[in-house]
Amino acid sequence: MKKHYRFFGVLLGLFAGLMAMAQPQNAMDFDGTDDFITAPSATATVAGAQQMSVSCWVNPQFTTHHEGFCGFRNNTNADFYLLKLQGTTNIEARFRNSNGTAYTIAAQNVVTAGTWTHIAMTYDGTRLRFYKDGVCTDSVTATGTISTTSTSDFFVGGVPWQGTYFHAMGLIDEVTLWNRAISTQEVNCMMRAPVDTAAAGLQLYYQFNQGVANGTNSTIMMATDSKANIDGVLNNFNLTSTTSNFVTGVTNFTPVSANICPGGSYSVGNRNFTTAGNHIVRISGRDGCDSVVVLSLSVTDTAVVNNGPALKARQDSATYQWVRCNQGFATIAGATTQSYTPPVSGVYACIVTYKGCTDTSGCRIYNRLGAGNMNWSEAVVAYPNPTHDRLNVEVTLTQGMYQFQITDLNGRVVKTGTGMANQREVISMNDLQKGIYLLKINSNGEQATLKVVKQ
Repeated sequence: MKKHYRFFGVLLGLFAGLMAMAQPQNAMDFDGTDDFITAPSATATVAGAQQMSVSCWVNPQFTTHHEGFCGFRNNTNADFYLLKLQGTTNIEARFRNSNGTAYTIAAQNVVTAGTWTHIAMTYDGTRLRFYKDGVCTDSVTATGTISTTSTSDFFVGGVPWQGTYFHAMGLIDEVTLWNRAISTQEVNCMMRAPVDTAAAGLQLYYQFNQGVANGTNSTIMMATDSKANIDGVLNNFNLTSTTSNFVTGVTNFTPVSANICPGGSYSVGNRNFTTAGNHIVRISGRDGCDSVVVLSLSVTDTAVVNNGPALKARQDSATYQWVRCNQGFATIAGATTQSYTPPVSGVYACIVTYKGCTDTSGCRIYNRLGAGNMNWSEAVVAYPNPTHDRLNVEVTLTQGMYQFQITDLNGRVVKTGTGMANQREVISMNDLQKGIYLLKINSNGEQATLKVVKQ
């Protein structure tokens, strides 16, 4: 069964292409005391640039001191940073050119404690602009280039000033650095989707999608640069608790949860997914911005396992109906719990219904008296029977390979092959005429014959 989740529209250059992968959506928590990240000598990525941009998502917890979010700051000829001013909700956005001239925007009432806000600064060679949540709120005239020095670090969560770091206290996510001025539309699109790493001019991109949110991440020493240019050094992080660690990140995507039956698929955009896990898909939107869908996909587990004296369906929290495989999959009255202890030997399966999926498990041998007291032919199951296109065959009470042969009622052999005991073998019946056939199984001197009907 296939399920669908679709978007349509026109693609923007900033977000080119379609992406699908499994990854968490984390952010970085800074303790406000000594945590910070450095990208060594990162000015090399923008040295002499006549245009630049920087952006990040922030979720601060207010303290009385200045809080540096991201950017360069050497206080001489290479400043380009975003900083929350002491004891306020205001942001200082500054560009200092190679001549030492500083251009500063003091944006008012920008951030709120405990709330995610997207902030960005762009410089196009003539004007410095500040953006809050995709909207340009302030701008000033500015000229010049950043220094050609390549020795200054890029900082996240702590911006230095005269030997002292202004440490951020709170969460930071999706940090970007560009060697061009991104447009207002591009900034607005960044509110709604992660950036495509192939976007023109992108130099650094820290998504912090590493480790386990709030888990033990003490072996992680670096923040991965999604552009693969300069990984950031993690300085003084605890990495073992709910603070000073990787934590749950900003939700700038559309979360979708779905469940499918085994063999089914779920469609997002023009991609089909068949495996459980988190899948990220980027799809173009009508307004020129991408949409990103994070699909959390589960697959109903239809397996049946031995559980002491009982059989047990492995899928929890489902609806169950046990059946007799070698009696035409007849349902067993009252056998509707996850575990079932058959009163007699036979071959059993469970119909499992979970999150919109109803599917039948593989057949499982059950012998109350021990293997030596059961007819070997009872351990061979073929289903569905009658069948239209394929025949599932399962053989137990033997090991290794077995041989199968399908003949018509005149004894003419129409199919042969091998299978592995205790596994499901699928035999295609598409090329056979409608009618009655005999399925013969041979293994270690034992033989079983079943009648099969092709409709």
